[in-house]
Amino acid sequence: MAYPLNGLAELSREQGKYAEAESLYQRALQIRTQRLGSQHPATAEVLDDFAGFQHVQGRTQEAAIMYQRALTTREHVLGPDHQLTLDTRARLQEVLVALGQMQEAARVEAPHKEEGMAAAKNQMPEE
Repeated sequence: MAYPLNGLAELSREQGKYAEAESLYQRALQIRTQRLGSQHPATAEVLDDFAGFQHVQGRTQEAAIMYQRALTTREHVLGPDHQLTLDTRARLQEVLVALGQMQEAARVEAPHKEEGMAAAKNQMPEE
């Protein structure tokens, strides 16, 4: 039931039916959270979509909270290098920059960069 609701929410959003879209996103999120749990990739999908809707509506703080929840789930379930995780991280950074939270935006990127730099360093030949 939640999959069609999320799709309908996206369609309503595209058609400019924002009140309807918001209601559908909320219902889809509620159903997925109840049935699948908060740490499921499908729940993170709705959170990410709903966050995008919030951002477009000018509700940047709400978008940041939802993107952070989606990112936490995707990092845990899919891993830090999965494309969906990377996409959510980039959108969260964009929202944080829009909020003027530059240090927080850098922190969101930093753990991934540090892991990558550590891995690269471990692969470098010793002199």
